[in-house]
Amino acid sequence: MEAIVNSDTETLIKSAAKQAFLKNGLAGTRLQEIADTAGICRTALHYYFRNKEKLFGVVFTEAFAEIHQRVNGFAHSDAPVVEMIKMFASDFYDVAIKDPGIDLFIINEFNQNPDRMRKILCGDSMQGVRRGFLHYIERAVEKGEISGDPFQIMITIVSLCAHPFAAKSMIQNMFDINDGKYEKLMRQRKAYVLDVIDKIFKK
Repeated sequence: MEAIVNSDTETLIKSAAKQAFLKNGLAGTRLQEIADTAGICRTALHYYFRNKEKLFGVVFTEAFAEIHQRVNGFAHSDAPVVEMIKMFASDFYDVAIKDPGIDLFIINEFNQNPDRMRKILCGDSMQGVRRGFLHYIERAVEKGEISGDPFQIMITIVSLCAHPFAAKSMIQNMFDINDGKYEKLMRQRKAYVLDVIDKIFKK
């Protein structure tokens, strides 16, 4: 029984920690809350992770590593640049609809803990994401597949994807909708954004 518990405990802790961090931020999260959600004692949590900051770094480094893998897959595909951008946007919406708090979390944590977030997001893997994606856009501009400043193109793509989730509370209050209606709106938004990308970037 002990071996089974040990094999699952770290995963349970990271899952519980991610929920807590997204809900309360780093400063507002307590280790006891994470331990309770994971169904373990505080001592067991400390066995796996020495402190809250260490756990925070591990959880979100892994989360952004997943983004790295997906973006690398798009950037190294043979698809036309507009189709690659649409794949990125489609994947972004699929993931964000399941986890709608992460974009606002990132913004808040950058404002409150810029150095810590910079270390996570500016590590080697995420540097590769930015360089790879930007390089792909730059090549497409050079070939005449799309036109414009590559940095502005990237900002436009990120804004189209991230803003509706970072502004979740504002949108819900503005339109007086609950979580269920918000999710439906975001699924509709995904189709709308893919159409907008076609109209903006296709020649």
